[in-house]
Amino acid sequence: MLNMQKKRFVYTEYMHHEHGFTFISMLFAIAILSITLPFTGYLLKATASQSNYEEISVYQFFQFVRDEVVKSTGMYIANGKLHLQQKINNQQAIATIEKYESLIRRQVDGTGHEIFLRDVQDLTFFEDPYGIKINVTTLEGNTYDKRIIFYE
Repeated sequence: MLNMQKKRFVYTEYMHHEHGFTFISMLFAIAILSITLPFTGYLLKATASQSNYEEISVYQFFQFVRDEVVKSTGMYIANGKLHLQQKINNQQAIATIEKYESLIRRQVDGTGHEIFLRDVQDLTFFEDPYGIKINVTTLEGNTYDKRIIFYE
């Protein structure tokens, strides 16, 4: 008689949809991190930057006033205002630069409203032997001054 032994079989199911962390996905994650980490330093540095808006605005104002003085035939300071005698459209006119509320504005013959600078706490004009000196104090408390020479 044949030796009849029972054969035993072991069945294991092979999973076709395994979702695991593989070596390739780890390399992919490291590559992304190595590319993005240097940029985070630049981003942090950019958020801590200071604005030079106020300083640039005041220096632009000084350039506007200088241009107005160059175009003028005469000037004087009265009641805290700078009065510039100019020839506009072949007619004599007085351009006035003054502080109005928290603005510095320019008017021609008392009309118009051209804004030269915003957020101003104080504006002072001083006569100088060769021109004028301008002091500007902003709402943040910074003080700027400029000396403008008048050429006749």
